[in-house]
Order: sequence, then C-alpha cells, then structure tokens
Amino acid sequence: MKLKTKNKGGIMKHFFEAVYVLCKVSRPIGWIVLPLVFIMGFYERVEHPLFTHLLSHPEYGFLPFVQLLLFSFPASLIGYGINDMYDRGTDLLNDRKTYKYLDGVPLSLAHFRLIKVGVYVSATFMVLSGFSTGNMANSCVMAGVVACAFLYSAPPVRLKGRAPFDSIINCVLYGYGPFTVGYTYSGESVFSMSFRYYLFFLTLGAIHAFFTVIDVSADKAAGINTFAVKYGQKNTIRCAIVIVALTLLFGRFEMVGTNVFLCITLLCMICSLFIPLGLLEIKAKKCCYGIFCGFLLSVILLLGERLVIV
Repeated sequence: MKLKTKNKGGIMKHFFEAVYVLCKVSRPIGWIVLPLVFIMGFYERVEHPLFTHLLSHPEYGFLPFVQLLLFSFPASLIGYGINDMYDRGTDLLNDRKTYKYLDGVPLSLAHFRLIKVGVYVSATFMVLSGFSTGNMANSCVMAGVVACAFLYSAPPVRLKGRAPFDSIINCVLYGYGPFTVGYTYSGESVFSMSFRYYLFFLTLGAIHAFFTVIDVSADKAAGINTFAVKYGQKNTIRCAIVIVALTLLFGRFEMVGTNVFLCITLLCMICSLFIPLGLLEIKAKKCCYGIFCGFLLSVILLLGERLVIV
C-alpha cells in the first residue's frame, strides 16, 4: 500500500515538473498577446461582445473560445518551444536569457523530448480547431500560423537567420494569423479587410526587427543573420520608426487603444535612437519592455471600448 502511494506521489511530482517546464518555455507573460490580436480581428466587423455574438450564431458552438485559448499557452509553446530547441547555442551566449518568465532560459537537453511532444500536440489541436469550423479561410490561416512557426525556427528553412524574412514572417505569426482567424467569424471575406490592418501587421514585423537589436552580440556569435545583424542596429531602429510612423499617419485607426499603442511604440523607438551604439543592447531593453507595456495599456482601452458595446 505504501509502495502504491509512493509511486502515485512520484508520478504526480513528474507531472507537475513537466507542466512547470512547459509553462516556463512558453513564457507566461506572452500568453495574452495572440488572443488579444484574435479579439481585435473578431471585433473588426462584430459590434457585440463575444458571448452575445455567439448566442446569436449557435452554429459556431464554443469554437471561438477554443481558438482564443489555443492562441494563448499552446501557441506560445509552439513558437518558443521550437525556437528554444534550435537556439540553445545562442541562448547560452545571451546574458538576457536569465529572466525565465520574460525572455526564457537556455533549454536543458533533458527536456527536449518533453518540449517536442508538447509542441506537436499543441500544433495538432490548433490545426484541428481550424478544420472543425468548416470555414476554409479559418482552416488555412490556422494551419499557416503553425507552419510559419516551424519555418521561422526549425531547419532547414529557419527564416530566423534570413533577414528580412525573419521579421516579415512575424507579421503573420503575431499579426495576420490570429487577427484573420478572429475576423473569419464575422462572415466576411478575409479579402475585405481594411488596408490599415495590413499596415498594422507590418508594424508588428517592425517591432520584431527592433527587438533583434538587443540580441545582436549573441546572434552574431551564433551566426544567426537577424535583421539587426544584417542591417545594423541603428538602421534597424530607423526602419522600424519609419514603418510605425507611416502606420500611425495613414492607418487612421478608430480605436483609441490602437493609436495609444502605436504612439508609445514610436516614442520608445525614437528614445532608443539616442542611446550610444555600445550601450544599445543593455539600454534598449527598457524600450522593448516599454513597448510591451504600451500593448497591455492599449488592450485595456480596447476591451473598455468594445466589451461594453451591447
């Protein structure tokens, strides 16, 4: 009897250890990003709160909620899990990889199998959720998001080291993908999306390029040709500033939250331009965190604008 209890305790211990590792790799602070982009896409055409809209469209069932959740932990695990498996050499050289819930830590070789299983299970559920909707656009885009995650980090393609495609593919991963999946529930064609949102997706790619500025030394040492490595740190910042400024100028977004996010992002990027080149990797981290905080603020404003609509 004692042996059974001991074995049960051992199983539970291993289970919770596995959950802890998977959560750590998936960066919990990033779980909210893609779901909120999904909500932005959903609310582009829908004028009612999510739950109210679903009550009037019973054919959807719980699939929107399921996909909303899949864009949190599972999607983060896919993206960061694949990245960490193939970036272990770089991460060992990167001083920033010490904040496990923000930037992650070098992945232990003992955890590779667990991460692979978690990645493939999550990817399977994401793809199946798309096909379950019966919507061709939803199915294709959801499968495309999963494919892009592999194309970005995994060999032989590994676009992460093929600038500027490293930032371009992030327009899909963080922008077009989750936004369009949410948009499909409006019943509108995905080709009817406003041009301003494509500018917004481009801005997300510019933010990714800006973030590569703080990893230049480690990426150079590992031979990863990211945007900032290929074009230089200052040029990367200038390019990102131009894209964000054009989006703010010509996007003409109606939602206050989106404009607040763009303004804070632009301000953080401009501030980083005045940081001496030798201190960029250290000092620009605060600008990156500032952009993330701007995103959180914009989300609060967005939800305040939309969720109260009846």
